[in-house]
Amino acid sequence: MAKWTRSREPMATHLIQDDAGRWTQVEFFDQKLISEGLRLDLVADAGGEEIDVTIKHEGESDCWAFSGMSYHPKYAEEGSTVHVWSNPEWRILQGEWLVEVVARSGQIETKQNFTLYNHGASRRGLYLRQKK
Repeated sequence: MAKWTRSREPMATHLIQDDAGRWTQVEFFDQKLISEGLRLDLVADAGGEEIDVTIKHEGESDCWAFSGMSYHPKYAEEGSTVHVWSNPEWRILQGEWLVEVVARSGQIETKQNFTLYNHGASRRGLYLRQKK
């Protein structure tokens, strides 16, 4: 569960015309676009690619696992379209956690382990370190 940073967000935009003939641009969650965030053509270079695995809100001690499903409207603020990307089932308490990243291409698979550090109520208290 994660989302490639440079992949498209699973949101679609449509123009809707009201009864008075005025057009309004509306953005909504499009579940069909989630799979785009799971796959990405990578260039073999030393620069690498970023992947979003968690989100943390300033002032909160917990963080949440992050994926394309985090954009679902049910994770928006109550009565709002503002996304908070916080699935209650994906809550990660303070502490240190193992994150295993698996990349696949055809018959090739590679894994790398990281430690996720979630300390304090600042976003700066959330970071990953590659395990040696």
